[in-house]
Amino acid sequence: MRTLYLLFVLSYIPISQLFAETLSPPTVTSKTIPDTCSLGVGAIDLTVSGDFPPFTFQWSNGATTEDLVDITDGDYNVIVTNANGESTAHFVTVANIMRKPQFNTQFNINDGCDDHVNGSASVIMTPPIPGATFLWNTGETTQSIHNIPGGHYSVTVSIGSCSHSKKVQVLQFLNLPSVTSTTENSICGLSDGSIDINVHGELEPYLFEWSTGETTEDLTNALPGNYTVTVTDANGCSAVTTLNVANNSSSFSLAGAALPNNNCAVENGSVNLTVSPAGAYTFLWSNGETTEDLGNLPSGTYTLLVTSSANGCSASDAVLITQKELVASFALEQPDCARNTGSILIQNVLDATLPIQYTLQGGSQQASGNLFSNLTPGDYTIEIEDADGCTTSVSATIDPAPSFEISIEPLVTISLGESYLLHPSVNIDPSEIEQVIWTPAAGLSCSTCLSTMVEMPMTTQQYRLEVMTKAGCRDDASLILKVDKHRSMYTSRISSRLTATERMKGLPYLLNGVVCAASKRSRFFPDGGNRSSCVKISRPMTPHSVGTGASKA
Repeated sequence: MRTLYLLFVLSYIPISQLFAETLSPPTVTSKTIPDTCSLGVGAIDLTVSGDFPPFTFQWSNGATTEDLVDITDGDYNVIVTNANGESTAHFVTVANIMRKPQFNTQFNINDGCDDHVNGSASVIMTPPIPGATFLWNTGETTQSIHNIPGGHYSVTVSIGSCSHSKKVQVLQFLNLPSVTSTTENSICGLSDGSIDINVHGELEPYLFEWSTGETTEDLTNALPGNYTVTVTDANGCSAVTTLNVANNSSSFSLAGAALPNNNCAVENGSVNLTVSPAGAYTFLWSNGETTEDLGNLPSGTYTLLVTSSANGCSASDAVLITQKELVASFALEQPDCARNTGSILIQNVLDATLPIQYTLQGGSQQASGNLFSNLTPGDYTIEIEDADGCTTSVSATIDPAPSFEISIEPLVTISLGESYLLHPSVNIDPSEIEQVIWTPAAGLSCSTCLSTMVEMPMTTQQYRLEVMTKAGCRDDASLILKVDKHRSMYTSRISSRLTATERMKGLPYLLNGVVCAASKRSRFFPDGGNRSSCVKISRPMTPHSVGTGASKA
């Protein structure tokens, strides 16, 4: 009989390993609340599902809680691990909402001046936002600013990284005091003037400050001049006014009539003074006289001080006594080409009393007659005196008579067949020439021009030039133009084999070593005769010979 034995081997295997292939890590989802203005008010809410809780959490910011609150915007990582050691990584981004702070502004009107300004401006936030900061354009960082003058202001409200700016205008209403015045003028420069002012406004009491240092409302015992008063009300607002105390320098007026000194031999200027109204006055003139009027005065300026015997007021004046002065005009006639003397004519003498005497310097006195003629070149002075003994003089210069000259070569030699330019020189501007005449005119390109061309003269000729200027001056000159008929002749081809017809045309030809031309006038021979002409050459020439250059005969 056989026996069957069964052997069971038991071994402990963890349940987690038996079912390892069917387990999974935690599943993680999340919701976020965005941050606002980087204030740290964001949040992350995780939802975890899966086997083997509990779960542990490890955030990138070090937190180990399931959820995060009061966090700033940014990226966050979390590792979620179950009880079986399996983990899931989850990535979350928290956004940042930039939301401008909302607020309003208000102001209070400024109605104060200087140290009394009382305007204000404020930021109104409903409801209040914790952590808000304020920055005004004045530099202040409070929610309200106080004791500011009227004007434009701006404020920036910041909450975290969000900010919002607004402008606010503080109105200004200044009820400045107004000033009216009544002025009493000074008399004769004395300190008896006064200023009485009236102030109109709402905020008493008023303070007064005058440019003299006085602090009273009104000003008395004032000298003539300008005065400035500053009136300040209880709110510190001021009005500045400038007032004038005039000077009633006198209660009378002066009028002086001056008569000129019109006699140069006797002083006869005078002043006739009139004082209005009539009364008792004393007079003091700059020449020491104490009478009201003056007579027998030389020319000059006279000043006067008149004082009233009734009130001591004074007035001054100045009077000018003029001297008669003669003013003479004259005409000058200078020498010309027709005569070498000139003349001076006194045309008029203003303010002169007849008769008038004229005396030429170095000459004799003339009882009448204002023309001095036949004067040779030089400087002259004519003294003039009228019946009142007043004198003046005129000075003039008689210039030398103008000179005109022609310059030209007296003898010029040219070769036969040449032309020559007749070109004389003159000692004046050619534009001053009136007339030109060349004689003889034959053969000249222009017989009335200063420069002219003589075209290939055949014979020696004398030319005469006459020139007249616009001033009437004349001059003449002569030139002999000599023509030298002896000269060398050049030709490039001379032949002895010319037909009779060719010879009659004037072509040169060789005849026994002699150059000849036909009876027709030939440009090759100086005499240009009407018959055959021959010139012996310096060396024999072969008929039909042609040189590379010119052959000289």
